[in-house]
Amino acid sequence: MNNVQKAALVYLLAMVVFFYGYAVSRFKVFPHAYLESAVKEIEAFVAGDAHEKSSVIEKLQNDAGFAPLRFTYGVHEDLYANHVPLETPGLKDRRDRPLVFIDEAHTEGYRVIVGSMDFEEAFWGALLIGPGGDVIHRWTLSTEHLPQNKDPDLLKVLYGVHVGSDGSMTFSMQESAGGIVKVDACSNEIWNLPGEFHHTVSSDGEGAYWSFVGSQYTLDQDMVKISAETGEILHRIDMTEVRAANPHIHIWDLTLPVYDPKPERRYRTGNLTHGNDIDPLGQDVAASFEQFEVGDLLVSYATTNLVFILDPDTLKVKWWRIGLSDYHHDPDWESDGRITIYSNERRREENFSRIVYIDPVTFEDGVTFDGAAIRFRSPANGMHQRTGYNTRMITSANQGWAFEVDDAGETVFSFINSYSRDDNKTLFISDALRLMPEYFDGKPWEACTDNN
Repeated sequence: MNNVQKAALVYLLAMVVFFYGYAVSRFKVFPHAYLESAVKEIEAFVAGDAHEKSSVIEKLQNDAGFAPLRFTYGVHEDLYANHVPLETPGLKDRRDRPLVFIDEAHTEGYRVIVGSMDFEEAFWGALLIGPGGDVIHRWTLSTEHLPQNKDPDLLKVLYGVHVGSDGSMTFSMQESAGGIVKVDACSNEIWNLPGEFHHTVSSDGEGAYWSFVGSQYTLDQDMVKISAETGEILHRIDMTEVRAANPHIHIWDLTLPVYDPKPERRYRTGNLTHGNDIDPLGQDVAASFEQFEVGDLLVSYATTNLVFILDPDTLKVKWWRIGLSDYHHDPDWESDGRITIYSNERRREENFSRIVYIDPVTFEDGVTFDGAAIRFRSPANGMHQRTGYNTRMITSANQGWAFEVDDAGETVFSFINSYSRDDNKTLFISDALRLMPEYFDGKPWEACTDNN
């Protein structure tokens, strides 16, 4: 074969490859499905979650298990003042000790911090801080050992947790079929519910939890009620049935196109509603909400800035509000008859996060806590709790920081989940709570052989 023939053959092969590539793209012939899937996986890996600040190299380091850099954030430098290292058993050598500040007038009770702890035994875990300000117990939380496990815990997000009075902890491990798991005070598994659940494990105070089931990116965010004792699913709410029961309330489909020549495309995936909390109305505050019934569900959709109250039996929507908060999380029923909401303020980068309130009767609204003064900002995730000490515990998940403020807005407790002080890297915090001394049934952690 002479040079001209070789050149002609190369040209012919190039044309074949070009036109076959065009056919793959245009007509979706083999191997389009495999290539499309691979490209999407690569794109998803490079992009990461919307609130991730890690580079591609850092993502590779995380996924290879070298360092948890998908879960590192940072705080403003001024915040480190007045904090001291917290002696914490079981941490990996690669991370710093957490940093803590406790006002001398606010040492009473227990504080629980849940999140990326980077323990030797497990990446996810929780700390119990006692009245003396020291760590008196820890939980190690993992799903790597479970039958449904697909990936290491460094590729999952623990978000949604309930701490039981018996020292148990029930948590949702999002992504990679982590499921919902309940462990005892010594971190031993009590039950494991395989499946895709996300964002919340909310107790109804009567022996059951509520959570979302299925993908967090679909239009319909179905909900399940789960037995706290056995992990059995007791009841399921299908959102298609909720919409059918409320045909003239149009609050769920705001992200869908009004018209599409191919109707099946209207119900595409893509973070259309993003359900992230279900808060049942409990007996303890029901007297402050006379227009609602015990067990009514306060539901949060972040994408559409929507909160609504649903009767789980009749599926009737009793109340709703859109636009008071931005990409919010964790709406709560409060004893003064107001609903408070963690407003992330994600869509406006110059804004700081806030806790806002609304009276469901008068629709009066306002700000409970403005994060501007202390530069509190978590574009995604986050929790808050009105404590029994007339303070508010706030979790800034995307700063790796939990803090507690009094009614004057003064900080009485602060916990920085420091990974590297030198590099101003902090680790993700899922939730933080302050509990009364009588919350636990005795001291169940003392039964653990190694006090965990």
